[in-house]
Amino acid sequence: MSASYRIDPHARLVVIDWRDTSATFPEVRDTLERLLRDPAFGADFGIISDRRQIPAEPDQSTIRQFLNFLGRHAERLGAVRWATVSPSDQPVVFGMGRMAEGLADSYGVSYRVFTDYDEAVAWATARAEMKNEKLKMKNEK
Repeated sequence: MSASYRIDPHARLVVIDWRDTSATFPEVRDTLERLLRDPAFGADFGIISDRRQIPAEPDQSTIRQFLNFLGRHAERLGAVRWATVSPSDQPVVFGMGRMAEGLADSYGVSYRVFTDYDEAVAWATARAEMKNEKLKMKNEK
């Protein structure tokens, strides 16, 4: 079963909710394939992966497969900033996210893990806000 997601085109943000899944790599892949086919999704959108409702940590294989998937779809994703929100009371889950941060550069992925949802949104949308501001200035000329 794949996760649900919602797209906010104005904010250039996607929020993926994993609460009804175990977030195995096949579920992650299915969700991301659906997202990449969604006409409302655009390159350079920030993505929030909300894992706060799944206390089980991903294993190293799942993390590597996930990062490899993002790297293979870099053209469609654009300059995506992927933020994972982990449960604040599950340090092992956060630690696996930190491991993913360390590996992400080698896959060409901008990735960070957070325990605070609002901080994750601010980081994930920072590039989109700059892009929206440039478009606004261009349209005002």
